[in-house]
Amino acid sequence: MSLELIILIAGGGIALVVLLIGVFISGRAETSELDDRLEEAIQEDVEEEYEDVTEKEQRRPVTDWLNTRLTGSSWAEKTSDLLAKADIKMRPGEYAALLVVAAFGGALIVYFISGNMAVGIFGALIGFFLPGMYVKRTQKGRLKSFDD
Repeated sequence: MSLELIILIAGGGIALVVLLIGVFISGRAETSELDDRLEEAIQEDVEEEYEDVTEKEQRRPVTDWLNTRLTGSSWAEKTSDLLAKADIKMRPGEYAALLVVAAFGGALIVYFISGNMAVGIFGALIGFFLPGMYVKRTQKGRLKSFDD
């Protein structure tokens, strides 16, 4: 195995792990929000104690770290607007991680198909732009459904 392939696989693996951790933690947070709503409807007496527990459950260390790094940047603001217009429940930090994983995935797939690292880099570019194309398509579909 060449050094480039090892670096590519290691980087893709790390990006995939970071994305999976973020998705797992975010998914847990969504269920805790539903639990919050149900708890309010059933027992308003216990609300203060329950909120202390759910605040700890809602912490998302990986995505929070990414979002704090991206907060205030024009890219994060534009991305947040695009995701909201497409009704995609994702924060800019999660979307950035998705871009990295998609780029590594595209590079690996194209590299394994072609066996050429230069073509693999072309696959990384394709993988990087695919999530953006999906967001734009979803946004257009949502606007079209509002018009109808």
